[in-house]
Parts: sequence; structure tokens; C-alpha cells
Amino acid sequence: MKKQRGMVRIAKCAMFCITVALATQLLSQTETTIYKFHWDADGAWPMGTLASDKAGNLYGTTFEGGGSINCGFDSDMPWGCGTVFEVTAPTNENPEWKETPIYVFTNTGDGTNPAGGVVFDHSGNLYGVTSYGGTLETGTLYQLVPPASGSGPWTENTIYNFSTSMDGYDFPTYVVFDKAGNLYGINITGPYGSLFELSPPAGGAGTWTYTQIHTFNGPPNDGSTPLGGLATDSSGNLYGITNEGGTSTNCYMGCGTVYELSPPSSKGGSWLETILYNFQGNPDGNYPGGGVLLGNDGNIYGTTPRGGTNGAYYGGYGTVYELAKPTKAGDPWVESVLYSFEGIDNSGGGPMGALIQDAEGNLYGTATPVAFELSPPSSGSGPWTETTLYNFVNWEGLGDILAGFTPHGNTLFGVTMGGGNCNKHQCNGTVFKITP
Repeated sequence: MKKQRGMVRIAKCAMFCITVALATQLLSQTETTIYKFHWDADGAWPMGTLASDKAGNLYGTTFEGGGSINCGFDSDMPWGCGTVFEVTAPTNENPEWKETPIYVFTNTGDGTNPAGGVVFDHSGNLYGVTSYGGTLETGTLYQLVPPASGSGPWTENTIYNFSTSMDGYDFPTYVVFDKAGNLYGINITGPYGSLFELSPPAGGAGTWTYTQIHTFNGPPNDGSTPLGGLATDSSGNLYGITNEGGTSTNCYMGCGTVYELSPPSSKGGSWLETILYNFQGNPDGNYPGGGVLLGNDGNIYGTTPRGGTNGAYYGGYGTVYELAKPTKAGDPWVESVLYSFEGIDNSGGGPMGALIQDAEGNLYGTATPVAFELSPPSSGSGPWTETTLYNFVNWEGLGDILAGFTPHGNTLFGVTMGGGNCNKHQCNGTVFKITP
């Protein structure tokens, strides 16, 4: 399969969503680049939101690099098949952050070009998807098992070969676990896209079972092109967005939707989809891509990279929106635009990563080229306040910020797709942190 290169389309990016309580509110921030990728040995183009373990070590993926020669050449340089990496937190014995590729994809049945991040299970194994490769060259879902001794190579297991392209390069894709250990994710092919469940084998050994749990039907009555990570609540309901589709005629193929998918009441039954909101373009935003956050208050929060009230660029520089949960069964969710971005020279634009939230209800996210905080009104009503935590415009590592934050304590971690070390082809990306 021929791979197209170039920058990922902003309106088609989405990242895994996570709800956390930050230890303290971030004020007077300091940005630090903790690692710069080099391409060949360690990977290039990190795109997905990082995962973190209890010790504060970080885990993520690079779309290319890693040294494999099986994923195409440009002139005299192999692009590489991508990596899964660990960035080890400093200790008294080793005061520097250290990056280690824990797996390098080789395009020998294991998949190539992981575009989303990775997620932990309860046993400390990592899971993710690749864009290409596998038995049908259309991507895989893989498991990485840590070494039993605590050091040494991780073991890669391909637990499913997709039969249609996940196309993770243009559409970074994530998976999420439910309480029973099932994995859920999206498939953008369709014609309008679908959602799947992968159930682990009984006893922990054997083949995972793939089930397509929903197929989107497209506009005007349904969404199209599901993107980003899924959120799940305590009842097993799934929440997500579609980049297109819905009832609006203000956008080509619709302006996008927010949906809920409820599990069947009995085993083997059908999942039930409910469209919670149809985006209308300006001023409420269009083409959502960053997944959704289930907030502390039960409301849904998310971003649109286009739309809003500021700027003519694709109808606006994007928004942060809220869907207020109905107080009475049967009533609609109510959408509000909490903030409209003002463009790269001001508050940033084109937010692409998922949001996180602290215990006080403040939201944190990224919008090229800034990291931002959005604070609710103190009175409970009125405008939200946007604060730029850090502006990357004069930073040596400036590159596309495609992922959301990963918190550990009161520190926020993230990646840039570009910046850092550069060669004749491109810059290779960085891992950074923002601390009080």
C-alpha cells in the first residue's frame, strides 16, 4: 500500500481523552524539552498522547524512524516503520530523562507506523494500533508485554489483523478498556466508519474476538468518519465524535456530531446509538476531532479545530465546547461554546488534542502553538477565562502539537510532531513538560 507523506490534516486529528485531578493549579509555568528524537535509532514524529505509569515514566509511539529498512526509502534514507518508546523519569542515580525504544516495528507481520498512543491494562501490558502492515497490510492491534525481570526487551504480540485500513496516519487512532477488559476503538473506513470491540480470550491465552458494534450511516441522520479516542462511563456507555455527518448543511458532508453508544441489555444484543449533538458550523464549531472528556460534573467537553467567532480561517480558529447533561430524562444535551480561539499570534488556533480537567473544573489543552488553561467563571455563570500557559512560537522545538496533555502530579507532559533535531528531510519531534 502506498503511503502518502506530508503534514497530518488538522481537521482530521483526534486524541485520546483522559480525566484527572491535577495536584495543584499550574501557574508561572516553565517549559522544558526533556527529549529530542533523532529518527534512525529512536524514532521520529511522535503524534499520540503519552501514557504514564505510577513512577512517572512516559510511553508513546513514533510514526516513523527506528532503523528498520522495510518501510520505504526516500533518496538514501529509510523512513523506518516506527517505534514504541519509553522515557524514564530521573532518579537520584540517573538525574536525566532517558529515552529507550522498547519496540521497533519491522513490517514483518507486526504492523508498521503506529499513529496513536498506547494504553495500559491492569497487568502493565501496553496496547496500540498500527496504520499499516499485518497480514493484509491494513493495520494491526498489538500488545507489548514487559520483561518479567524488570529489564530487557518487551515482547510484541499481534492480537488482531484489521481487514480494512485503519489509516492511522491521517487519523491517529486509540483504544480504550472497559471494566471487563474489552478494548474499544474506531475504524474510519466504511463508507462512513464504524466502532469495534475486541474481547480477550478466556484464561488469558488464545485469540481475541473482534465484533463490529456500530456502523455509522452518514448525514443527515447520523455521523460520518469517527475520530479520536472513546470515553467510557461506569455503565459501559461509550462517547465519541464524528468529524463529519449530522443534520447541518453548513458544511460539506455535515459539520460533525457527538454521540453516545449504549451496550446491549443482554449478551448478543445490539448497541444503541444516540446523537447527543449536531454541530452547525459557526459559531458553535465544526469538524470535531479531539475526542471527548467526561467531566467531573457529568458534562461532556471537547474541541473543534474550526469554527467559532474569531477569524475567517476555515470559518474560525476553533472552539472549546461543553455539552450540559440533561437534568430530566428525555431532554436534549445543551451545547455551549466556552471559548473561541483567536489565532496563532494570540491565543492559538486549531485545537487538536483531547482535554484534561483538574479538581476545580479547569480545563487544559493544546492549540498550535500554545498550551492553554480554561477556567470556569467563579459565580457559576458567565464567560470562561483562557490563560496561555506557554507559547511555543520562539521555542527551538516548535512543531505541530497534535496530542493532548498527560499529567503526573502537577506537571503536564506532551509531544510535538516537529521541532528538535532536524535532518535534510524534516525535524523529528520532541517530548516536553510544563511545570509550575
